[in-house]
Amino acid sequence: MTIAQRRSWLVGTALFLVILLGLLVGLPTTLSAGCRGAAEISPEQITSLRNLLSAATAPGDFHVYAETPSADGLIRFVLYSVPKAPAPGAHIVYLAVTTLEPQPNIVFVHDVSAYLPLLTRVLPSGSDVSTQGAPHSPEPGPLAIDGCLNAFVLKPDLQAVHMNLFAHSPRYQSEGANDIVFALLEHGSLKPVLELNQSSFYDHKRVHRDSVIAVLPSAAVASDLIWWQSSQEDSGMLTAAYDQNTLYSWSEKGFEKAGTLEPADLAARLRVATPLTRSDAISTVEMKQTVPGPNQPPP
Repeated sequence: MTIAQRRSWLVGTALFLVILLGLLVGLPTTLSAGCRGAAEISPEQITSLRNLLSAATAPGDFHVYAETPSADGLIRFVLYSVPKAPAPGAHIVYLAVTTLEPQPNIVFVHDVSAYLPLLTRVLPSGSDVSTQGAPHSPEPGPLAIDGCLNAFVLKPDLQAVHMNLFAHSPRYQSEGANDIVFALLEHGSLKPVLELNQSSFYDHKRVHRDSVIAVLPSAAVASDLIWWQSSQEDSGMLTAAYDQNTLYSWSEKGFEKAGTLEPADLAARLRVATPLTRSDAISTVEMKQTVPGPNQPPP
């Protein structure tokens, strides 16, 4: 699937979302925008990261997808991959924690390959069931991988990082993304506290999903997270479009479902929420719509 084909498909979904956004008075919503990915990281920085994280890997085989400092600015999170021998075209994806000052050092490296999205079949929408500990079959064929990272603070004072992990399968003409939130533990390791599976998805059977994910009240201290997902399915004869949202609240064990928001409540919360940026490879759709007046037609 080419980028042009994917974006033409997004038109139908964008129109559906514009209608939905008519309920959200004056609310600007941007999907998958603003990620500081590899294009914003200088060659010198990539070389420095390769020397630190995988010095034995050839420069052309070391791929950095995203990096971001922690909310307190003391450490750095790096999302990268190296080849997986002996499988040609396969990669192992890692999320690393490193120090920044005075000398960069590795604190923790976590293999996040199991979080690559499932591309061979569609999962139920709104799936947040943990995939850890379950058998994981690698996707067939080489994958084009991308990702994004966002750092924020959880209550009471716990550093966290959100990882958006995207993959595209040329063989199956499908693509998707998973969103995972990790808490940074005292000894430097990462603990998954929320998994949002197939938050974005597209396949040749004309199934498309995309999401807005945001934290409240701010990235400085986030106690709630909103997952708002739209879905559209086209069977060739009938097109079905719908959306759903889930509010998660932080507890000592992780994020727990706190219910579903009504449109007015969703709008009010999203106006003050901090959106979590996602991979630019998913595509970018910016929409702003107002509620029509009593003598105006709907959008």
